[in-house]
Amino acid sequence: PKGLVVKEFDEGQGSFTIVFQKPNELVGFQIYITPHVGDTISGEIIRRDVPSGVIQDLKEEQIRPDILAATFWSEAPLTGKNREVWFIHDGHLYEFTAYAAAEDMLREVLQTLAFE
Repeated sequence: PKGLVVKEFDEGQGSFTIVFQKPNELVGFQIYITPHVGDTISGEIIRRDVPSGVIQDLKEEQIRPDILAATFWSEAPLTGKNREVWFIHDGHLYEFTAYAAAEDMLREVLQTLAFE
């Protein structure tokens, strides 16, 4: 999206974080991508990976015809309420996290996402 700066971080062991953020504002989202064995996301995985442990309104949602995701709200001390959309594609777990105010932006991005 326009106005967002992109930063990439190699997290090691085949995992990456890509951050899209408007400078000096709580506008944007991030994608954490990590290798994943299996084709489901358990509540245990989500609880383990959400540092605050705050998970609300967890549900399974067909966000596109080709993407079935776990969606929920989380909270973090620095960012407040966040929208989370997690799914598995081609052996990787994709964890999308957006500031609550950027939920619509996240949904638009997910509609244009392409895998190569």
